[in-house]
Parts: sequence; C-alpha cells; structure tokens
Amino acid sequence: MTKQFYTFTLAVVFTPMLEFLEKYAFCDWEFLRFLVILMVFDTITGIIKYWKHKQISSSAFGRILMKIISYMSVLILAHVLSHFTIEGESIGLFSWADNLAYSALLVKEAISILENLGAINPKWVPTWLLKRLKEFDTNGQFKKS
Repeated sequence: MTKQFYTFTLAVVFTPMLEFLEKYAFCDWEFLRFLVILMVFDTITGIIKYWKHKQISSSAFGRILMKIISYMSVLILAHVLSHFTIEGESIGLFSWADNLAYSALLVKEAISILENLGAINPKWVPTWLLKRLKEFDTNGQFKKS
C-alpha cells in the first residue's frame, strides 16, 4: 500500500480522537509547548546536578513519568473545571482554574530549574531569589520585606 493511504488512514483515525481531547480534556497546545520546554530544561539541569554530585540513579527517571502523569492530571482537571457546561451553557464559575493551574506549573518548573542551577554552581542563582520564589510558590504572594 502507498504512503498516502497510510497517511489518510492515520488522519481518519486520529482526527476524531484529537477533537475529543481538545473539547473534553485539554485544548491549549501552545501552553503545552512552553511547559514541555521547561520540563526538558529541568530534566537536563537535574541530570547535570546529580551527575556533578555523583548521585545519579535510575530511580530518578521514574519520577519523570510520575511528573508527566501528575501534570496531565492537573491540566485535564483545570480544563474540565473551566469549560464544563450545564444544559449546553458555559457556567464560567471556574474560569480562573486554567490560569491558576498553568501559572502554578510554570512557577514550579522555574523554581526547580533555578534550584538545579544553584546546586550546579551556587554563584549562578542568588539565594534571596530562590527564597522569594519558594515563598510565592507556597503562599501565592511575595513576602513584604
């Protein structure tokens, strides 16, 4: 069979699945690109950090899969809360859930990257910056100095 037939078959099979995912599970693919970039950078800096401190192990790679599953769950939950309808009408009660979940995931990844960079070389990341970002991650607001 020809390559075009396989391409057509894949398109017929996956198009309805993608539409279902976008409507009911997740729809912001542009955000997902940003998150994946940060996750890859976090993984790379984490590997360098553990390699430098001679603590690298295979169990750490299992945590990457758990992180992906956790993040997928948060993104799907936020999407459902933000976009559910009752009798065909959007309620909008949780319209803030997407923004909160997206921001929280990006802040978490940014903090992890900065921690990794600080562990690789303490001169690269000021400790006061990490302290303030962790405070923001915990409370959602900066402590007034």
